[in-house]
Amino acid sequence: MKTRFLHCADIHLGYQQYGEKERFNDFAASFNAVIDKATGIYPARRGRPPLEFDPEIAGPVDFVLLAGDLFHKRAIDALTLNQAMRG
Repeated sequence: MKTRFLHCADIHLGYQQYGEKERFNDFAASFNAVIDKATGIYPARRGRPPLEFDPEIAGPVDFVLLAGDLFHKRAIDALTLNQAMRG
């Protein structure tokens, strides 16, 4: 039996790199791409077409291994929690 998994690390939701709101959103967009990859479901977001992945490596997967740092800080705000719950 073949098992498929996705390994990721250092998602850092809630990080506003360089003090830029756009970077805050980039971390969430990257997390969304991981979730899309894991589920094999690639919805269009905010008027953008769905992400395309190589069918040989596209989901769905059997499990996701998150090696650490889903959040950037210990204390998370509501928006960051909402980003995490999307998955």
